[in-house]
Amino acid sequence: MDKLNAVERNLAGVAGHGSGARLAYLWMLLGDDSRIKPDRMVLRWLQSVLQRTVTTAEAIALIAEAAARLGCTPWELDHAIWESQRNT
Repeated sequence: MDKLNAVERNLAGVAGHGSGARLAYLWMLLGDDSRIKPDRMVLRWLQSVLQRTVTTAEAIALIAEAAARLGCTPWELDHAIWESQRNT
């Protein structure tokens, strides 16, 4: 775990890192189904459903909890939300 933390710290120093959505997306692409990419599509969907502002950290927690309740992975829920938003 220490090596992973070191890698994430180093990647966080890359210009444009921002909220960490890119890093989460990298791990998703590498097969980590427990991550989501809390980008504008996911945040917009959550804000629409909840009728309030949602932070990136809150979005991650909400999607993880909802996925657990739905019996799917956070990645699967993220993907479904993204597809829904893409088509609206």
